[in-house]
Amino acid sequence: MTKEYCPGYLSAVSGGVLCQGETVELNAKKELEEELGINLDKTKYKLQFLRKYFYEEKNLCQCWVYEYYIRITDEESKKIVFKDHEVDRIDWYSKNELLKIYENPESKITPAGKEIIKELEDLKIL
Repeated sequence: MTKEYCPGYLSAVSGGVLCQGETVELNAKKELEEELGINLDKTKYKLQFLRKYFYEEKNLCQCWVYEYYIRITDEESKKIVFKDHEVDRIDWYSKNELLKIYENPESKITPAGKEIIKELEDLKIL
């Protein structure tokens, strides 16, 4: 609820802005740890690159997006600790539950979150 952008909305993403001299992959790893407490250097999980694209939301932002994903086990998901208070909670959904939420026009999901859900479904990753 404290986010400037879409407070109280569901999101399927974790992300951030690159610092000077920081690589895209380093930033992705840093944001994953900051927002979800997942330190990839201490796990067997690896970032999987999906795509790079230009994202524009009218009157709000324009940016290049580099998408990565990871799959984690149920056991690992129980270790998630919110470190910077950007995330209130995590809700786990089955594929069918998530798609029902996605398809409901009254669901409060960030625009980027909707794009990611659709993309993961199209790529048969979800």
